[in-house]
Amino acid sequence: MTKLYELSANYQNLLALTEDDSIPQEVVIEALKTVEGEIIDKAQNIAKLLKNMDGDIKAFKDEENRLKTKRAALERKYESLKIYLEEELRKTGIRKVDGVVPVAFRKSPPSVEIQYEELIPERFQIIEKKLDKRKILESLKSGETVPGARLVEDREYLKIG
Repeated sequence: MTKLYELSANYQNLLALTEDDSIPQEVVIEALKTVEGEIIDKAQNIAKLLKNMDGDIKAFKDEENRLKTKRAALERKYESLKIYLEEELRKTGIRKVDGVVPVAFRKSPPSVEIQYEELIPERFQIIEKKLDKRKILESLKSGETVPGARLVEDREYLKIG
């Protein structure tokens, strides 16, 4: 089976032959129509494949969201049960439970508690720069010059379905 890029190359070659007067134009035009038909068939088959893939992608995203929701609910229940267990053990003064699944209070490693974020020196801060492309687009559309950016209006995109 011929690949789309091969058909495209054949079509380009046939177009070049339309300028050659030594070859009967009817033959070239007929060949162009044949190759164009094959390109259209191939494009339709690829579009169908893309449509199927798009459906699979949406189904995967839906499943990911379902699992994410389920995981979040389980994580909340886990945290709630852990807090419940900790509170009840503290109330009774029990520090250690031996068994199949041992439970015990341990000293936590050192950590930081931020009391007043605005007082923390800059050397301890991470500042992320992010471009606001929407704002840049609006500025360019209004005629403003934005160094390092340009308005692109001559692009096309392929719509499937």
